[in-house]
Amino acid sequence: MKIQAAFFEELRKQGVTGKQLSSMLCKELSISADSAYRRLRGETSLSFEEIRTLSKLYNISLDALFEQETRHVPFKYNWIDVQAFDYSVYLKSLQRDAEKLSLFDDNEILFIAKDLPFFSNFIIPEVGEFKGFFWQKVALGLNSFKSVKFDVDQLNSENIRTGYEILKAYNIIPSRELWHPDVLNSLINQVIYCYDCGFLVSKDTALVLFDKIFELLNHYEHQAQINRKFLFGKEASGENNFQLYYNDVLIGDNTTLLRVKEKKTVYFTHNIINNIVTQDEGFAEQTWQIQERIISSSVDMSGNHQKDRERLFGRLHQRVEKAKELLEGR
Repeated sequence: MKIQAAFFEELRKQGVTGKQLSSMLCKELSISADSAYRRLRGETSLSFEEIRTLSKLYNISLDALFEQETRHVPFKYNWIDVQAFDYSVYLKSLQRDAEKLSLFDDNEILFIAKDLPFFSNFIIPEVGEFKGFFWQKVALGLNSFKSVKFDVDQLNSENIRTGYEILKAYNIIPSRELWHPDVLNSLINQVIYCYDCGFLVSKDTALVLFDKIFELLNHYEHQAQINRKFLFGKEASGENNFQLYYNDVLIGDNTTLLRVKEKKTVYFTHNIINNIVTQDEGFAEQTWQIQERIISSSVDMSGNHQKDRERLFGRLHQRVEKAKELLEGR
């Protein structure tokens, strides 16, 4: 019954409680209300098939339930079928996840960012579309992209709309970001690489992308100044929900930590476009505590910390400007 109690506790952490929990058991397991309550009270055991059915529905790791007393940490990974990959479908899935997450009252996202956080790609449409192009052509090597070149004048309007909705949902969620001094290096190098390989329609395309990165930096700096996320080109509104930090020493790989009420989830970037994910309670709690300690020793770039903020963004602007000038001279 220990496993069963732990399973129901996982459901409660996801907000499925009280009558909602018993009703869900009745519906998904096709059992009576009396049978549902007997399972909740521990008088009747859930069968393995019942646990498997519910775990798939609510994305609960069976490994985490059966190995709670060991040091094994279960991770989940969504396999990408390169032959069948559809970027538009991928974005739609992200939109559904972001919108679902934005509905919770007590939630937070913490980014440990060696590269720009994933959601930032959608702030400027041209940047978001370039990243999607890079992932499909270079990272995944899709056959459908073998002869495709990136053109800022030929963007996918459907993907831009989906990216806009993803960002709109994300902007509702309180978040903190911890940046490394090389946070722009990956994006800059990807633009240069694509130009050198002939993956862009012209040099002007690369120069436009650098200009769009400038716009992205300006937007980020404004968000940090007012402690609030908002859509590019729109007026900022709502409550303060954004903090930006900087640390030039204590950052490892790109890591995303999500908290919904008491439930914590850790995401590690894997294969550029994907993540491995765990909700293991001990691992997630320890990871969160360590990152909180790192943030406490980092430089706050938000609100009234104008000098530090201007120094950081000044250096980042210089990095983009240098890359642009070198490309113009080639």
